[in-house]
Amino acid sequence: MTWRLAVLEDDKAIVEMCTELYREDPGIRPVPEEQSWSTLIELRLNPVRGSAWVLELDGKAQGYCFLILFWSNELGGEIAVVDEIFVRKEKRGAGHGRAFFEKLLTEKKYRAADLEVTPANARARRFYEGLGFSPLKNAHLRVRF
Repeated sequence: MTWRLAVLEDDKAIVEMCTELYREDPGIRPVPEEQSWSTLIELRLNPVRGSAWVLELDGKAQGYCFLILFWSNELGGEIAVVDEIFVRKEKRGAGHGRAFFEKLLTEKKYRAADLEVTPANARARRFYEGLGFSPLKNAHLRVRF
């Protein structure tokens, strides 16, 4: 099992998996495929914003993660946001997601790691809490333009 930085040749598979993720666990608004392509291009052109990762199994991309970075004055350093993580359904339950988080959490490259989980996804929430993630005191608010 290998989690590695994504390369250009992974992009098609990543976009396909993004579509699978949004079909399985939809957000408030649909996410067009073009948006996933734009994310991959942006991360490649501006790595200071973050990175795309791929789970490679038997020579094929079977999962992905978008890790987005930002600086926090409050925490005095860089925060890693797991914007999306996905493992294909037939590959779940084998520790692949856990392996990514263990790598992220043991490297301690960042001051903190954040993620969001939809309220209906109780399985994912239990998994994240088992890794040490906990709800923040402050509510997450957003205005869209």
